[in-house]
Amino acid sequence: MERNASKALGTNRQSLLGDVEFELIHSSISNGFHGVAYIKWWLLLVATCYAHSMASTFKTIHNGHEQYCMKWKQDGKWRYVYAYTRADLNNKHLKRVAEIGVDGIIKPARRVNKPRVNKNNPSLKMVFNEYLEQANLGEKTYTQRVHEWNNGFKTIEKLPVKTVSRETIEKIILDKTLPQSTAFHYSSLINAVLNYALKRDYIKIKPTLLKPSYENKTAIKNNIKIEQYVNDFRGIMRYVEKNDKYKHMYPIIKLMTLGLRIGEILAITREQISDANMTLTINKTLVNNNTLKAGTKGRADTYKTRTIPLPMDYYAILMNHIQTLDHTVLTPVWRDGTIINNEHVIFIKNKHVMTYSYFNWIWHRIQRDYFNEIWNNKLTDDNYLKPHTTRHITASLMAYDGIPISMAQAILGHMNAQMTQHYTHITSNMKRETIERFINDTNVQTMNNIVDETMKINNENKK
Repeated sequence: MERNASKALGTNRQSLLGDVEFELIHSSISNGFHGVAYIKWWLLLVATCYAHSMASTFKTIHNGHEQYCMKWKQDGKWRYVYAYTRADLNNKHLKRVAEIGVDGIIKPARRVNKPRVNKNNPSLKMVFNEYLEQANLGEKTYTQRVHEWNNGFKTIEKLPVKTVSRETIEKIILDKTLPQSTAFHYSSLINAVLNYALKRDYIKIKPTLLKPSYENKTAIKNNIKIEQYVNDFRGIMRYVEKNDKYKHMYPIIKLMTLGLRIGEILAITREQISDANMTLTINKTLVNNNTLKAGTKGRADTYKTRTIPLPMDYYAILMNHIQTLDHTVLTPVWRDGTIINNEHVIFIKNKHVMTYSYFNWIWHRIQRDYFNEIWNNKLTDDNYLKPHTTRHITASLMAYDGIPISMAQAILGHMNAQMTQHYTHITSNMKRETIERFINDTNVQTMNNIVDETMKINNENKK
């Protein structure tokens, strides 16, 4: 009977105190109750439960995420623990109380009056929180959204979403004291939240908001310099093809002319290339922690894929590159972390997938050497070609060649035609003529001749 009682009390102690272990009491119970140990255990249990009952629990933003917080006063100081669930919060609190010692508990923390939740008439803040939970945003985007909300919409977040007017929102997003980029992001955020409210039937009509004026300096620069970028990229591609030092990068740079994102190129596996149809299926991407995940750019819970045809010379270049590999097995994963078996990455550096940092480093060196050797010029911010600019080049040349925007959208992997139009830059000098892009264009031949002759002269001088 004594053993059964100790077993029952031991179980009760574990359920109340979580993972907190008290070796003295545990050993005493194991050997049969000693009166002193039994009394000490009950005193500790009562004091800890008292501390738990005196703490206040509320939701707050911690490290960029909305979490539960428990606040109490112990040893003359306010103590805090944070967790994503109430169960974890309770365990963390009881552990912390036991670590500090229960003697220092003075008085209960001030309880926070939480607003009642009215699902029929939610506040703007409640809709925003639901939107965050349902959107499954990446950590960086999540933090950015919370930061934007706290800075922009804190003053109106308690208003019922049904009563939020167009004038109220435009007073914030059209504020002339805001930087253009900040106002633009505020506008995008509140539109996303209102779209979610409309989808959930919290509102019947979404206010039509005026968009803040936004001068995209990168787009303006691309519009002005698109022809220069096209010629520079053609020259860089030829330079890499003829330069033994950078020849291992040629397949990657060649694929950039198809408008692929760098993360999609670095994530290509042998299994994505169809030998029968000579097509490339884009269904993986390299994420910031240098791991490969299934799906292309988009929300973390969205799996996207697209298939594009490979011209003969592209297919041959990839096959030649694959033959040089030692077939190092790298295992991509699905979005949920499940390993994708029997996949072989083709762009490898030191037996690991080629990283963003390495690509950016070598891409900068290629351009530096190209402008120095071919044009006797220095690489500057003005002539540096960003890797992502090649997508703008591809979109512009497809429009220049008269390719329908729907086809360009499918090749580039854009979610809508408006984004494809944003990537398209047509200048007055780009006439709509029938040419073969990157292959038989006279500009390509001219650029190839310049690079070949200059490199030939340089090599002879070195000898």
